[in-house]
Amino acid sequence: MELLRLYVACIARFTGVGDVRFRWFWPHGARGALILTHDVESADGLRLAVELADLEEERGFRSSFNVVADWYPARSRDPAGAAQARLRDRIHGIHHDRSLFASRASFEQQLPLLAVTAGELEAVGFRSPATHRVVEWLPELPVEYDCTMPHSDPYEPMPGGCCSIWPFAIGRLVELPYTLPQDHTVLTLLRHRDIDLWLEQVDVVVRNGGLVQSVSHPDPGYLGDTDKRRLFVEFLDRMAERRDLWRALPREVASWWRRREAGEGTEAVWPAGAELADVSTPRGVGAPRKAVTIVGLSLRARSTETETAETTALIRSD
Repeated sequence: MELLRLYVACIARFTGVGDVRFRWFWPHGARGALILTHDVESADGLRLAVELADLEEERGFRSSFNVVADWYPARSRDPAGAAQARLRDRIHGIHHDRSLFASRASFEQQLPLLAVTAGELEAVGFRSPATHRVVEWLPELPVEYDCTMPHSDPYEPMPGGCCSIWPFAIGRLVELPYTLPQDHTVLTLLRHRDIDLWLEQVDVVVRNGGLVQSVSHPDPGYLGDTDKRRLFVEFLDRMAERRDLWRALPREVASWWRRREAGEGTEAVWPAGAELADVSTPRGVGAPRKAVTIVGLSLRARSTETETAETTALIRSD
């Protein structure tokens, strides 16, 4: 993110342009986007997923549930049909293990099964079990978008991440990185008894115009436990208070990002007054520093007085 800021600031300074125009990240003038995703890990989790979806819808949210194909035969995934539309957005693998990406032969063997499952569930997205992945193979998945890669997650079997708070393309696939710590990380591994860490991360992501993606599990041991579900409901309530977020499903975010990259969709005119300052020169050395102010969709270069030596580009909201 700092490199991106520095890059834009350098363009403004060294090319002498007055405006660096770009299409804002989200529709409707939203400061950020929010998607809620759930990985279903058991038959009990599938049952509890319906209750969780009800809690979310009561607060004006829709969410995406990811199911493991071989755990839930198509005819028994939702016998009553009441929750089918809410539980079919994404596939969470054929088996809940690392076998899909264990070898090229295993990957090619499971691809046809994934395609069949995607058709049965009308699913257009994917998240790999335990976020196992081979990035170069992801575009071959029979889906439109993937949510496997974290922004940064040191607690997963494959620690690390993509270091992006925005969607990006991997071949034909749109990758939607998850940007909040998972419920298991916060509530079980770190044993937090409040939602402060989630709220702090949301503020950081939204301040930089990014995608807030939550990953949780409706199963017992996760949000299936009363105390953990209470904290997640508190998080939902806090998010419902925000008016600067576009609440969307993952498939809607992926579709918007494709249109945005193609130059389609509606350009946002917000926020105004955020300042992106480039690297300044030390006091008394060289020319005064430059700055770039976001006005609508324009980054306007202007002169400022040199105050101190800076080594990073900064954003300041007025």
